[in-house]
Amino acid sequence: MALVIGNGRYQHNATLVNPPNDAADMAAALKKDGFTVTLLTDASRKDMEQAVRAFGNSLKNPDAVGMFYYSGHGAQADGENFLIPVDADIQAADGQDITQMMKRVTSRVKTDTNGKQTPWVSTNLTKDFAFKSASGSTIESSAQPAAAPTISVTRLYGSLVVHSDD
Repeated sequence: MALVIGNGRYQHNATLVNPPNDAADMAAALKKDGFTVTLLTDASRKDMEQAVRAFGNSLKNPDAVGMFYYSGHGAQADGENFLIPVDADIQAADGQDITQMMKRVTSRVKTDTNGKQTPWVSTNLTKDFAFKSASGSTIESSAQPAAAPTISVTRLYGSLVVHSDD
């Protein structure tokens, strides 16, 4: 069983061109490999909740094999990851300067992998950029940076999985 979701046409957030196409390609590849695939593109919260519930129910057989693929906007808060449906109206960001956050993540991944991995960050930002705080005010570049998150990196089936408790 496979559940494949590709969200790109967001009503209140930036539109993404690739996720629906990537999801369709992934669904086709999984079908070719014998998976029974449920494909959602530009899914609402209700559609995503129903599909995840049905997917979970389809995996109750102990011999079942499940594959979940998601492409689209996502977020993390308090160490939990969230998949953003196309009808979400998110009004607040986390208040961290993007450059400082990327420096912390790069440093931590390099340290945790003993120098075997060094993430590369490419940007075309020409001004200081910070996400908005919960109150809606923009964080100034002179503001105190947020405490560095605790990040752990584990190897899983030939890939690196990055976890953060921030």
